[in-house]
Amino acid sequence: MQHTDKAIAEFDPDFFRYSERFYYDPVSGFLFWKHTGNKNWDQKYANKLAGCLHTDKGCGKCYYIVSVKGLCTTKKQHRIIFLLMTGRWPKHIDHINGNGADNRWCNLREVSWAENSKNYARRSDNKSGVPGIYIRAGRYRVIAKEGGRAIGLGTFNHLFDAACVKKSHEARNGYHANHGRSSGIFDRAAIEAAGVTVRG
Repeated sequence: MQHTDKAIAEFDPDFFRYSERFYYDPVSGFLFWKHTGNKNWDQKYANKLAGCLHTDKGCGKCYYIVSVKGLCTTKKQHRIIFLLMTGRWPKHIDHINGNGADNRWCNLREVSWAENSKNYARRSDNKSGVPGIYIRAGRYRVIAKEGGRAIGLGTFNHLFDAACVKKSHEARNGYHANHGRSSGIFDRAAIEAAGVTVRG
C-alpha cells in the first residue's frame, strides 16, 4: 500500500520501527523478515516467514505471533500487519472468515470489542453446536451477552427452538453472518513445510 507524505507524517512512531524489520504481502497474507545488514541473522531469517502459529486452547483458533528482537515484545502478527498497512495500531482485529491464521488484507477488519464478540467461531468445547446454548438437565438454555452482561433468553425442550431464539437475537443485534461457524482451520502440514513453526 502506498502512503502519501501527509499520511506518513501522522503515523504512529512504531510504524517506522516495524517497517524496517518486516514486509507484508497482502494477497497471500504472509509477513516476512527484511534484511538487517547482519550477515548471520540475514542468512537465517531474511525473506523468511516471520513468527510462528500459536493455538488458543480454549477456542482451537490459531494466530501467528511474532517475537521482535530489539523491541522486546511479542505481538500477534495481524496487529503488526494493520500497523504496516495503515500507520497505526488497531483497536481489535476480526478475521472475517474465522481463520486466525488467514492474514490476507481482505480478511482483516478493525472492530470494537463489542463488534469482535459478534463474529466468534464456535468454541471447541461447545456441547450444543450453537454458541450461547447450554445443555442443562436435558434442556437447552439460551444465553446472550450484550455490553458485557449475560442475558437469559429462555430454556427449551428442543434444540431447534432454542437455536431459533438465539439466531433471531443475533439478527436483531447486528451479529456477523459468520458468527458461530466452526473454528477456523488451517493446513498445518503446508504451513510447516513453508518453514513456519506451529505451537500448541
